[in-house]
Amino acid sequence: MGNTNRSDWLPIADVASLSEGINPVSFENVELVIVKKGETLSVFAGRCLHQEAPMAQGILEENHLVCAKHLWRYCLDTGELEGEPGIFLQKFEYHLQEQEVQIRVDEFNQLKELYLSYDEDDDEDYRP
Repeated sequence: MGNTNRSDWLPIADVASLSEGINPVSFENVELVIVKKGETLSVFAGRCLHQEAPMAQGILEENHLVCAKHLWRYCLDTGELEGEPGIFLQKFEYHLQEQEVQIRVDEFNQLKELYLSYDEDDDEDYRP
């Protein structure tokens, strides 16, 4: 998966701690979700694009991660919103290093900046 310089990657979870389905992860108060489906992992931003609802409370349906609040459906392969070409829930490139799931630091920082712009009062269900 390209350059694996250790300083470019951020460890977010131990593979052994992941269960089948949706696994919430928080790092530096930024929510992420790791979806484990069989041997396949997908790492996504932890809030829905619509009203910032927590994706950790979502539903896994076949090849989609579904927001529980308004049923927005994101493709596990791409993060694309079903029926809305070009709109994506951020999906992270990841690699495994000694059983740690790691994501790119620059991608994480991009999401962190976005989250800092959110007003927590916009979604009463959101809890960090």
